[in-house]
Amino acid sequence: MIYKAENVDTDKALEYIQTCLDIDMQRELRESAEVRKYHEGYRDGIEVAKSIFGCANFEKDDVGGDKE
Repeated sequence: MIYKAENVDTDKALEYIQTCLDIDMQRELRESAEVRKYHEGYRDGIEVAKSIFGCANFEKDDVGGDKE
């Protein structure tokens, strides 16, 4: 059996649909910001690791003076 509504308030239906879309957009923006923060933190950590190894190579090259 198929239910057929009569006298549907289309304005309320459209308002509810718009509310759902707005909520979804807010959720998407929040999730995007969280993912962006995660990746920024990850890249910052990688940069720290690169700088540590860069310093270690510099010190290794300078320690001991001449290599001949």
